[in-house]
Amino acid sequence: MSQQQTPLTAEVIFEMFRQAAEETKEIKRQAAEETEKLKRMFQETDRKIQEVARLSKETEKKISELGSRVGEIVENMVGSDIVRQFQALGIAIKSHSRYKNFWNKGNK
Repeated sequence: MSQQQTPLTAEVIFEMFRQAAEETKEIKRQAAEETEKLKRMFQETDRKIQEVARLSKETEKKISELGSRVGEIVENMVGSDIVRQFQALGIAIKSHSRYKNFWNKGNK
C-alpha cells in the first residue's frame, strides 16, 4: 500500500514556503521571549550578587567593630588591675599609663 503523493505544483511549493515562514516567525517569537526571560534572570542575579556583596561588607564591618569592642573589654578587665598583677609576679610597679588615654586627648 503506497500513499498517494500530492503533485508538486507551484501552489504546493508556495504553501510549503508560507508554512515555513510562519514556523520561522513563531520560532523567532519564542526565541525573543526566552531572551527576555534570560535577561530578567540575569538582572535579578546581578541584583542579588550586589546585595550579597553589600551584606558581606556590612558583616565584615560589624565583626571588626565587635573585635575592637572585645579588645576594649579585655583591655579594661586586665588594664584596671595590671599594677596588682605585676606586683603579684614580684615586679615592682607603682602605676601604668594607658595609650588609649594619650591618643584620645588629640595627640594623634
